[in-house]
Amino acid sequence: MSRVIFVDGTSSTGATTLCRAIIRRLPEFFLYIPNDAFLNGIHKRKWPLDSEGIPIPLMKTAIGMFRCLGTLADSGIDLVVDTMLAHESWMQESAAALGDHDSLLVRLHCSPDELEKRERARGNRPVGLALWQASTFYKCPDHDLMIDTTRRSPEECADEIIGAMSTHAHPRALARLRTI
Repeated sequence: MSRVIFVDGTSSTGATTLCRAIIRRLPEFFLYIPNDAFLNGIHKRKWPLDSEGIPIPLMKTAIGMFRCLGTLADSGIDLVVDTMLAHESWMQESAAALGDHDSLLVRLHCSPDELEKRERARGNRPVGLALWQASTFYKCPDHDLMIDTTRRSPEECADEIIGAMSTHAHPRALARLRTI
């Protein structure tokens, strides 16, 4: 059974920085999988939309990514996953692929003012994107751990998550979500 730290957060919540801090602090090998590694491969242009108005290549790629995570975990590879469960089908695919593993589902939160500040500092995302994502996208009904990144360092958050891997009760959220 593989161990999976699954970080779910909107843009600018600090998920990427946090996942990198987790990787640096873990004594064992964990493979870091950022969703951008998959989703940035979709060329930006006008794609056909599904019945919910979501670009079809985006949905197919995201579902394929979650299935790939299951294959990696089934192969005995421990994972740190940086993603956003933006659609109910993504939650379902994640639960199906990773629910049998020792998976910790972590939801990130950050204050609206801090999200906007981070977006302005980054300069590579439209200001307001994170708030739009937080108000628009699917909200996963269950997480093992909620982390507010507004005022805490990535290292503090990483230590809490790593500690929760050994202390959090079972069954965990992804296992519970398979029954929804």
